[in-house]
Amino acid sequence: MGLQQLWFAVIGVLFLGFLVLEGFDFGVGMLMEPLARVAPGDSEIKGEPY
Repeated sequence: MGLQQLWFAVIGVLFLGFLVLEGFDFGVGMLMEPLARVAPGDSEIKGEPY
């Protein structure tokens, strides 16, 4: 295996790892709102004045 193939593999693995981790981040972010706990009497919209 030459240096060109080695660097291609290294960049490919790093790029694949980035895509997997970034996709996980977006998936967790989308689940935050439906899984959020809201106490009775709390406003659904955070930051709303009393």
